[in-house]
Amino acid sequence: MELRTQPYIGGKFVDAASSFGVRNPWDDSTVAQVGMADRKMLEEALAAAQSAGAELQALKPYQRAELLASISAKIAERKEELAKLIVSEVGKPIALARGEVERAVGTFK
Repeated sequence: MELRTQPYIGGKFVDAASSFGVRNPWDDSTVAQVGMADRKMLEEALAAAQSAGAELQALKPYQRAELLASISAKIAERKEELAKLIVSEVGKPIALARGEVERAVGTFK
């Protein structure tokens, strides 16, 4: 299964003029086509990140905790899918990929 994605800037996907393939190191198959951001997109992404940072700082601690717990739960819901994607894109053994996903769940929790 080949994924296709575009840069995600300011809460939405934006079209990129070019893309590159992420290759499976074991069989050289294409895992994903990833849109490449240009300089303008990079500047927009940086501005959006600064704005989002200010919004996050304005949240109350319990609101930030709820947001992080929600992210953790969503990663946990898709942990096997994410582990398989890690295996495909970097060739990591499945047990180590699952550990990486579990670490992400714990980090956000």
